[in-house]
Amino acid sequence: CMVAKRLSASPAEDHWSLREQAGAVMALVCRKYGGAYPTIQPRITRTLLRAMLDASKPLSTHFGAISGLAALGPRVVRLLILPNLKAYLVVLEPHLDPPAFPTAAAAASEGRDGGAGAGEAVVTEEAKAAYKAAMQKHVEA
Repeated sequence: CMVAKRLSASPAEDHWSLREQAGAVMALVCRKYGGAYPTIQPRITRTLLRAMLDASKPLSTHFGAISGLAALGPRVVRLLILPNLKAYLVVLEPHLDPPAFPTAAAAASEGRDGGAGAGEAVVTEEAKAAYKAAMQKHVEA
């Protein structure tokens, strides 16, 4: 569920903590069973890195991928996240532009009730702030 597109009925619900918890469980599984299954961590990290760098994936998937990689420890951060930061920022930048984030206020001004329309997710300012704070926390780790 770390990199699932959607984990809750509303984007305002706290799916961020669930993604972080899933990352912690995944890291525990890698530590506990990595000796018996030596390819488990490389396969998981490859999957998470692909999700992180895939521009077609939603930000929630990127967050889950980065949380999962970070949960595997500072060595994984140093070897996989940091060298790919420049590439990830290219992927992330279009999502940070204000028009790319339809807010609840913009939805209301367009006559919508604050919900998503035509497959478009409405992201609240609170959710954007939580995402940016969580991303900063993992970048500083």
